[in-house]
Amino acid sequence: MSNLPWCIIGDFNDLLSQADKRGLHPHPNWLCSGFQDVVAECNLTDIPLEGHPFTWIKSRGAEHMIEERLDMSLADPNWLHIFSVAKLTNLVATHSDHSPILLCCDPVDNRQTRRSFRFENWWLQEEEVVDVVENS
Repeated sequence: MSNLPWCIIGDFNDLLSQADKRGLHPHPNWLCSGFQDVVAECNLTDIPLEGHPFTWIKSRGAEHMIEERLDMSLADPNWLHIFSVAKLTNLVATHSDHSPILLCCDPVDNRQTRRSFRFENWWLQEEEVVDVVENS
């Protein structure tokens, strides 16, 4: 375990739930439970997938076609805080059984914006400027 923010992405070759599969034969519940336990133990969150809900296909176009969400991105709370607007998108694949997934993340800048002081020469033309500077 690390204290650093972390995110992992890729083909996990397993399913978090039965909802991650469409087609013949349900995924064994004990495998889903085991994967869920590991994800929970590592304090990770599944980043929601936008677009088509499945990333892997077998027997495309056949009567017994199977689709599963094997590819995903998991992140810990520290990472999700930094990249709170992260989006995981399922892209189109025409020649592979896996769809590419794209993780877009723009970090949130929690620092306050500091304006740097800039002196304007025209201030010297104001009569009160000397008094303001002296009083400050």
